[in-house]
Amino acid sequence: MFSKDTKFITNSGIKTFEDFLAGQTVEVMDKDGLWREGTIACKSGKTLIQITLDKVFIDYIFDGKRPKNIKDINFRVADGS
Repeated sequence: MFSKDTKFITNSGIKTFEDFLAGQTVEVMDKDGLWREGTIACKSGKTLIQITLDKVFIDYIFDGKRPKNIKDINFRVADGS
């Protein structure tokens, strides 16, 4: 999940989710530099929490074996979500 002001690269330049309506399709650049078609989705009702971790803490919780992708990390908050 991303905040509405998250920037990403499209075939029309750098945009944010605020620049589109839910359901619109857009050509975005993927991690390999290739263009992919994506559909804008709105998942309202969820609260985003910003977490900042330093390198020492990350090395500690992952025993020096960092996850390949930040999406591989799951955090639970006090309410269980």
